[in-house]
Amino acid sequence: VLETPTKNVLLLPGVLQRAFDWNIIFLLGHPVDDILYWFRYRAGNSHPPGQCWGWDANLKGSVAGLFMMGAGGAVRWVDNNTLSKALDSVVTGISECSEPDGYAMAYPKNETKFRENPDYVLSWVTHGLIEASIAGNSEALPLIRRHMNWFNYNEYIPEFLPPDNFDIPPTYGAASGHLIYLIYQGITHNLSLIHI
Repeated sequence: VLETPTKNVLLLPGVLQRAFDWNIIFLLGHPVDDILYWFRYRAGNSHPPGQCWGWDANLKGSVAGLFMMGAGGAVRWVDNNTLSKALDSVVTGISECSEPDGYAMAYPKNETKFRENPDYVLSWVTHGLIEASIAGNSEALPLIRRHMNWFNYNEYIPEFLPPDNFDIPPTYGAASGHLIYLIYQGITHNLSLIHI
């Protein structure tokens, strides 16, 4: 059986190492305060530090997911204390902004069904937290579990599940009609999320 390594791989000097190093430089250019902006705003800080930019302008919290996917994927291969600390700070910041019922996304609960919040933001933040966990962050998986416990039973599911008759286009989100929500989230075999 051929397995893909998950650690102890060394990039030798060359184009792949340069690309990897540039990726780390790119990730370190994302201030933690910017990444956590919408999480803190949703948690009640009307003037959080940092600023909103990029995808976060319409998909609040998406930059956090992208950052955690990239940073988690990088620090499991190389020791980069600065990037590890930034990743841990983002996970801790999201956890600190989560609600008592487990809700942890940057957008308000009542926006769960809108735009691509459930399709992009939820999946990106979830995958980012999984990468953070693989990289050694112990807060990440319990944070996902708490949020998915909220998600699996939240009051908004009936409002954005696709109709029984798939000939009717979905009101919100992807052309798939949020098929992702026909399964329970947080189960390992569902990490691929959706296949059309």
